[in-house]
Amino acid sequence: MNSRVIIVGQTLAGLTAALRLQTAGYRVTIVGEAQDMDITRPCSREESGDASLLGLSSRLLASSPLPWIFHHCQTATLTLLKHLAADNYLDPRCRTRLEFIPRRGKSYIFPHYRLPLAGRLGLGVLTFRALPLYDRWRLANYLEKVWEGLLAFPRDLDYQSVETWLNTIGQGRDTKLTVWEPLCRFLLGGSIATCTASQFLRVLHRMFRDPRGGTRFHLPVLACQASLVSRVRNRLLAAGATFVPQASPSVFQIHDNRVDGIQLQDGTVLKGEWFIFALPLSHMKAWLPERLLARFSFFYNLAQLPLWPAVTVHISLSHPLWTPRFLLTTGPFHWLTIRHLEYPVSSQLILSCVAVGDPMIMAQSDTELLHAALDVMRTYWPDLHQAFPPSAFQHVIIRAPQAFFATDPSATAICPTNQSPLPNLLVAGEWTDPGWLDSIESAIRSGNACAAIIQTKNGHSSRVDNLRSGPLTSTHDA
Repeated sequence: MNSRVIIVGQTLAGLTAALRLQTAGYRVTIVGEAQDMDITRPCSREESGDASLLGLSSRLLASSPLPWIFHHCQTATLTLLKHLAADNYLDPRCRTRLEFIPRRGKSYIFPHYRLPLAGRLGLGVLTFRALPLYDRWRLANYLEKVWEGLLAFPRDLDYQSVETWLNTIGQGRDTKLTVWEPLCRFLLGGSIATCTASQFLRVLHRMFRDPRGGTRFHLPVLACQASLVSRVRNRLLAAGATFVPQASPSVFQIHDNRVDGIQLQDGTVLKGEWFIFALPLSHMKAWLPERLLARFSFFYNLAQLPLWPAVTVHISLSHPLWTPRFLLTTGPFHWLTIRHLEYPVSSQLILSCVAVGDPMIMAQSDTELLHAALDVMRTYWPDLHQAFPPSAFQHVIIRAPQAFFATDPSATAICPTNQSPLPNLLVAGEWTDPGWLDSIESAIRSGNACAAIIQTKNGHSSRVDNLRSGPLTSTHDA
């Protein structure tokens, strides 16, 4: 097999596609500087804080601007980790349960029962004390009717907001604000007023259908997240993939609606049978001819994709062994994690405070964000806050103005596929397959999808089966 594939961008999605294709026998060339790994989103980012953490944060950005949270439904991530012999990233000491804090200082965990899905979820809802009793009863009653076939999910869920759906099943105002809102912020990056109900329910279905899943998560140490993309790149180098450094934008050469090659800045032309564009969407205009952008609505829609912001404040401090925790809160940050920096020997802890889909918090100064994060520590970890003076905390603040694909009703219709109108040009990025709880999973699935398309169209069997997700009622994700 001598087909040559040229991949533009050393992002996680692009490198995943490269790894799959190189393993299958294709000749793979990756164009772009190594620092492209720090730009895996269609946005610019701003970092500020302690210099000793900035190096770590830059490597974190190679995979995601958000702290890594692993769930058992993220099968593509698990498969990649096993392929890299890196499944030890999911150290048993990283396990934790999702905690809801609807009332300040009081946390609740969704109960887990060893029962079939219907019984496990129904009994869990009835005994989940974060919800008032009447809201528990209404939700359990609704789910029972759906399982018995007496009630069907509305057909227009793609055009309904999560809040509209919650109103139809009788959830109270306080419950929507203190439980469903932070859950939606974590799962989809937006509020219940803007996210589509269909995407929200699809993600919940993925979470709970696996008996090992539900609200049980792994919080891999941040050092593992920081090294993930580097391990993929090193595996490609060892397998013989070619890397072509290119700092400035190049140009696709297009003839008869096909990409013939890429002209580099020095005039060299790279020829190939397949091309994958895996840079942030903001770079696409510089790579494609203007006439192509104007001719195909596919490329125009990519430029119009609505995206939501995220802000993460990482605070580092030295402290003895601490149990990892993952909390959903009502604000100003929507979710919090505390975990170790590295294993097996580390007394360094990282507290991550994340706010998503909220332009107002993006406008706050670094000082305001840091004080808000320290207030969070004072509230939920008073022992840590009292043990150290504020000057002892190292911190870094990461602002991602365009971190999440906006899963609102208006955006659903323009969510792009991996296949562009040009038959031998594919696009890869987490924005092609959102809704997997974590942008790392979405990026890996997008890279896998591009590899599967190329193998299938070349008449070769592909074991990469994680293409686009199926309908909500499906028992498998296609």
